[in-house]
Amino acid sequence: MLEVAPFAGAVFLVWMDVAVRVLVAPEELPIGVTSATVGVVAFVAFVAAVAAVGAVVTWSAGREWTFRTAG
Repeated sequence: MLEVAPFAGAVFLVWMDVAVRVLVAPEELPIGVTSATVGVVAFVAFVAAVAAVGAVVTWSAGREWTFRTAG
C-alpha cells in the first residue's frame, strides 16, 4: 500500500487539475483549494463511518494506528 501512495497522490492531483480547468474554464483555481475540499469530504466520511460502527481510533507510541470497537 505504501508503495502505491505517491503514484495515487500524483494521479489524484493531475485529475483534480484537469477537472478544475474544465469546470471553471477561463478562471484559475489553486489545486490546493480543490484537493482540500475533496480531502475534507473524505475525512468527514471516514469519521462518520468510524462513529457509525462505534469504533475508537488511537495513535500508539509504537507509531501505528489502532482501531478498536467500543464495548
